[in-house]
Amino acid sequence: MKKSILWPIGITATYVLFVIGMFAFIIFSFSVNTDLVENDYYQKGLDYQQQINRIKNTRQLAQSIQFSYDKQNNDYVITAPANSSLSAISGVVVFFRPSDKTQDKRIPLRFDSNGIFRYSLSGFSKGYWRIKIFWNIGQNEYFNEDSLYLK
Repeated sequence: MKKSILWPIGITATYVLFVIGMFAFIIFSFSVNTDLVENDYYQKGLDYQQQINRIKNTRQLAQSIQFSYDKQNNDYVITAPANSSLSAISGVVVFFRPSDKTQDKRIPLRFDSNGIFRYSLSGFSKGYWRIKIFWNIGQNEYFNEDSLYLK
């Protein structure tokens, strides 16, 4: 072939590859999950002063709740403060999975007669979890947070 005929074929091939690449990128971008971590993130941002107050209240306590991961039994254990009435404590434990909001769990915080709350993590996916503990003693609200990597 002559050299003068090759350059139009090269330009046409470049444009065709560009269009194929753009279509591939568009198809890929529509298939990626773009869920937000929170559905109502704007309202949560407005209500964040309540969260600041919970953290401040927790820091002022002489004795707060204790929490740990029992690796042997695959349980998450929360222990109530020794000096408080168990019937006065209420709250919720949120097991938050940053990578997949469909796996998040909200569990009511209920202590047994020994002041211990134990929750089995046997059905949980492996990976990173954040545990958020919202609890009340009467009208006072408190907050603790922990992170856990399940293997």
